[in-house]
Amino acid sequence: LASMLEKKVSIADLDTPSRRGGRKAPARAVRSGEDVGVVGLCYSDVMELHEGPAQHFERPARHAATVARMKKDGLEDKCALIAAREATDEELLTCHSREHLAYVANAFDHTSDEAVQGVGDIYWTEHTERCARTAAGSACEAAAAVASGTCHRAFAVVRPPGHHAECARAMGFCFYNNTAVAARAALAAHSHVNRVLLLDWDVHHGNGIQHMFYESSNVLYISIHRYDHATFFPQSEDANYSMVGEGAGRGYNVNIPLNGRKMGDREYLMVFQS
Repeated sequence: LASMLEKKVSIADLDTPSRRGGRKAPARAVRSGEDVGVVGLCYSDVMELHEGPAQHFERPARHAATVARMKKDGLEDKCALIAAREATDEELLTCHSREHLAYVANAFDHTSDEAVQGVGDIYWTEHTERCARTAAGSACEAAAAVASGTCHRAFAVVRPPGHHAECARAMGFCFYNNTAVAARAALAAHSHVNRVLLLDWDVHHGNGIQHMFYESSNVLYISIHRYDHATFFPQSEDANYSMVGEGAGRGYNVNIPLNGRKMGDREYLMVFQS
């Protein structure tokens, strides 16, 4: 990305496959000679306080390594820094139940001698709620910076992640559904924002996002994920291509399930262009 910004290379200039006779398909991207505009960047080492077992996949290094790489490559200096913050109750309640907020706030037992609590795909520390709120709030700030016109685009480096979090359930490392909360915040706070696209290319299906917007025409949710015929996490047929939304939301939920583990750049480029 750093080298592309320096050389002003467009994704459209790359040799990519197409369904139409092998010709390059057009891509909407920053063209050669075109300025990328003001790029916002939001992060905070506060989110590294949520630390579980040493070998747990969802660990502070996911945030720290990303930020360190951006600094090393000189990307941070090219961006407008956006202050991270905690999400408010009002923002979180647009996607989660009040009971869920209370659960996340009180799940950690402060009377216990165990600094890390929980089992399976969820662990808790005394900092978990603060980190989860900061992740969601930072996503909201990044979205607001673009919606208000302060930035042309923005990137929020946040953890814990969010797309598995349901309205009333934490799951899959996720406590609050960061991008869903940010989408609702943008729709509520900016009258000119009436449609949001959430593009999710994580290896897993974002079940929480899908369920929150399944009957909504304001948010188009597109998920590219490994499916393996409903045997890959979250192991649900809800992740199949047939789940297209209901009511006003019909057609606004697009699942692209992939069966198999050897999916790389070529397959993803084909998905994006098709």
